[in-house]
Amino acid sequence: MVDDLGLGAPEGGQAEHRVQHRQRARSVLGSGPESESRMSRHAPPRRLENRAGWRIGRTLVGTPRRINSASGTPRRVRVRLRRQAREQEASRATHLSWGGHMPTHRRARLGASAPLALATPVVTLLAALALVAAGPSRPAAAQAADWPSRTLTVIVPPGPGSASDIMARVVMEQVGRQIGQTVVVENRPGAGGTIGASAVAKAPADGYTILAFGALGTAHALYPKLPYDTFKDFAAVVPFGRQPLVVVANPAKYKTLQELVAAGKARPEGLNFSSAGVGSASHFGAERLRVAGGFKAQHIPFKGAAEAVTDVIAGRSDFSVQLFTTSLPQIRDRQLVALAVSAPERSPVLPEVPTLVEAGLPVEAIYPFYSGLFVPAATPGPIIERLHRETTAALQAPAVKERLATLGVEPMPLSVEAFDRFFREDAEAAIELVKAAGIKQAF
Repeated sequence: MVDDLGLGAPEGGQAEHRVQHRQRARSVLGSGPESESRMSRHAPPRRLENRAGWRIGRTLVGTPRRINSASGTPRRVRVRLRRQAREQEASRATHLSWGGHMPTHRRARLGASAPLALATPVVTLLAALALVAAGPSRPAAAQAADWPSRTLTVIVPPGPGSASDIMARVVMEQVGRQIGQTVVVENRPGAGGTIGASAVAKAPADGYTILAFGALGTAHALYPKLPYDTFKDFAAVVPFGRQPLVVVANPAKYKTLQELVAAGKARPEGLNFSSAGVGSASHFGAERLRVAGGFKAQHIPFKGAAEAVTDVIAGRSDFSVQLFTTSLPQIRDRQLVALAVSAPERSPVLPEVPTLVEAGLPVEAIYPFYSGLFVPAATPGPIIERLHRETTAALQAPAVKERLATLGVEPMPLSVEAFDRFFREDAEAAIELVKAAGIKQAF
């Protein structure tokens, strides 16, 4: 109930009405001659009923105020009510900004809708930080619990038929059967394997995009400006195994490793050797052999191992250091001669072929090749452990063991942590080889 002074219209008789009206007017207008003069010009308001049942005051002397014909509410009252409604809405919309210290007059205007207890700024900040910290962990836990629920993609940087490609296809086919999901092996050759590795580094860390590679450390040594950080963007998971390399040559040129080394030292321009590409195992294996043997040799890189082997058979390249997977058929067909095995011990696949040490070179001539699985570094730990367990189980499957044995692959039973240490040490050794061999880094 309001009147022309913004006061509630009193209840009761007319005399009591006048007294109450004058007392409330003094509280608004103050006391003094001027206030008394202003009050004397106003008679007590007559109470009118509008359609909503509100009793609205109207001055009987002076100019009548404009009253809404529809509601019977004076314009001044409607303006005040609208202003109060806007203030209440603004207060409700911004009450959180007060941080629990909303002024009393604000709460009074909001009335029952005013929040009695709001979070303090410190509590609000702590709650927000807790949500941020807990937010990513819950989705990651859900991903780990559901993994795998769809197709896995295994990216192999070397081309089809390479050692990493063959091992990935043999092992991951068995992994797919174990987990009940399809596993797609995709080759991404180029730029020393960095194109495929970069694709995995930038992939979502959800365990569905996996890298199968054996030259991630050599790429780190060769390319100082990589589109990824080798140690920070990848997590080592599990090795497939270690495969010895074998030094091969055209049987019409050389019969033993000693003949090859002597020819290299006797020729001022040196020899030449073919490889599966810059940074490949065949490249670094030949460079380590050359440095340990003390002779010069020109590198002739190809886009794959098949072309490198063909060049040796044709007699254009003097030698090549190849994996068993890419050279065993030609050795058995006597198109190539195996001069030595780059391994600490003789291989059961070629037991008649001596090791590099047995052929007269220091142990530093041995170049170990391995291939394994890597995932983006942010992949949840439970997914990495599950992938490690499934791959280890696949490597123990009889059919897989038999197939890898025919390729000369030797087991490397390492935990996730042990494989990560091995990978880092191998990358550091590759850096030392680049320096010792004078290999130009690619920019």
